[in-house]
Amino acid sequence: MAAVVGRAASWAAMRIHGIAARLGFALVEGVVFALSPRSIATVLAAELVAFGVVAGPRAPLKVAAGTLFAMGTVQTWRWLILSFRHTHKIEEGLQSIWDWEPPASESSGAWHILRQLAVTMNEMRDENPAVAALLDTPELTGNELAMRLFWYYKTVDEPLLTGPQLAALAAAEAASSGDDAQQAQQADQADLPPRERVAPVPPELKAQLAHYRWAACLCYDNNTDDSLSGQLSSRGYVLLAACHESDLASGCPAYFLAINEERREVLLCCRGTFSPEDAFVDLLATGSDFDDGSDSCSEGECRDADADPPAPGARQRLTGYCHSGMGKAALFLGRKFGRLLHELCVGAGWQVTTAGHSLGAGVASLLAVYLRNRGLPAERLQCWAYETPACMDLSLAHACSDIVTSLVNEDDVVPRACMRSLAGFLEELANFDWRAAAEAAAKGGSDGSGADVAQHLSRLMLWAVGGKEGGKAGGSDDGDNGGAADGSAADGDAAGEAAEGLLHAAAHEMQAAAERGEGAQGARMLERLGSGGFQKLYNAHVPGRVVLIYPLPTQPGGSSSSKADGEPAEAGAEAQAGAADEAVPRCGLAQVDCASRAVTRLRVSSRMILDHFVDKPPVMQALGG
Repeated sequence: MAAVVGRAASWAAMRIHGIAARLGFALVEGVVFALSPRSIATVLAAELVAFGVVAGPRAPLKVAAGTLFAMGTVQTWRWLILSFRHTHKIEEGLQSIWDWEPPASESSGAWHILRQLAVTMNEMRDENPAVAALLDTPELTGNELAMRLFWYYKTVDEPLLTGPQLAALAAAEAASSGDDAQQAQQADQADLPPRERVAPVPPELKAQLAHYRWAACLCYDNNTDDSLSGQLSSRGYVLLAACHESDLASGCPAYFLAINEERREVLLCCRGTFSPEDAFVDLLATGSDFDDGSDSCSEGECRDADADPPAPGARQRLTGYCHSGMGKAALFLGRKFGRLLHELCVGAGWQVTTAGHSLGAGVASLLAVYLRNRGLPAERLQCWAYETPACMDLSLAHACSDIVTSLVNEDDVVPRACMRSLAGFLEELANFDWRAAAEAAAKGGSDGSGADVAQHLSRLMLWAVGGKEGGKAGGSDDGDNGGAADGSAADGDAAGEAAEGLLHAAAHEMQAAAERGEGAQGARMLERLGSGGFQKLYNAHVPGRVVLIYPLPTQPGGSSSSKADGEPAEAGAEAQAGAADEAVPRCGLAQVDCASRAVTRLRVSSRMILDHFVDKPPVMQALGG
């Protein structure tokens, strides 16, 4: 009997899932149609008719809104009925409403985008239980998470490179220049873990990074063949092929292919995230097998059979897990241009260079691996990747270090945007004592931190502690438990009193949680899971050898970085320092391992977005451009 009931429940759940999928599909297609050019043309026609029948501005607007709503509703019902005509599409093995495949005829593709987003989110949640568990702990829920984030941002400023790393880097640079034999002996980094060891950037590597930076930026500002050809010709290149629009079907971003006969070089460059289609490719962040040799090619594209057989002792095929969306785009470009690039490189001895920024950097690096697997020698194949996302597992990222060079600029969030970095950041937040930081800031009383907390978090805090009424109190003149101060809230003392009230309220709530045993449970969960509770082998890292741009330690008269305001201290100190001090560089370059904490730790700063752009003065200064 139980088995029958179980099968009946499973059958009912499957049918409910199927109906929900159809309804979601119909709603999406209805909304998309209501916003389509065809629908807008119909609305404009309705407005013209309304103008011809009724005088006044309101009637046409009402008619237009009613027409838009009616068309969207009609299309929703149309697609819902159409989906029921494809009942055979709902199979017995359906596990989720997102597994349903809508009819392909006449659909706009919006459903496929939405479905892929949902699938990605579900897979990431299922494959990373540690993150879900960490977010469920009392230390990382609701208002407690907000307070930790705020004070963590205000107070935690771990340097990119530690003191021992900076010392070892300086010693290695001195040893390479032969300035001091004693310093040369100190270049040994035996005291540092292997993954945390650093090395200077050779001048020729720095020159190459500076040389190809322009190519990584070229696709953004030149979206026509004429414009792109003009820019390329000024540098000695001839445009062979270009695609200025992203392709959702292949996941391929915009790209161009050019040759330089004088340098005997062919350059394939991919654009970074620039369109909604690119953003959805970024979201395909689950791991998938890359280049297992089973890919099929259409006519005129590169086939495995066309590649020369590997020579004795040749390097084995590089395989592993990669970012699903970027891997798909790299395979598309490899199949499209693989035969041409193979002939130019292996047959004619030309240099093959791939380059890109952001999303384009991930695609370009995976494309280089694809070409390497098809016989292109490492000495004539190089990828220059700028602000590369974490897109390869650790073994593959290390294995391609002879052909891929990735540049990471200081606090840039993109190379660190992966689930393990997020889990490590959540652990740091859970273990962070924000109350001590807040109390220290309140005692200092000179940086306005108390006023910031009162202004930004009082309502959120009181809502969490006292519910709806508490939230109202937070906006009143005389609210208890740290409500906003009276009309003199801008005054420093009043702001300090408000912050003190917030701290007392938070302490009361945390004490209540501890009495319920929640704090201990959260600590045990962190200890048990941490950032290691991942079930899938995919462990995203920045590929290849990694060159890190890092801020140099503050020197007398030089500039420094302030975490409180997020901007470099420029005018005052530098103006007084004189012309000699202006020559002191603000940033340096170092080679680090792709698994180094410097590039895997998620850094929260005001520059975590700005550092993603490679056309800024700090990047050009670091590269010598």
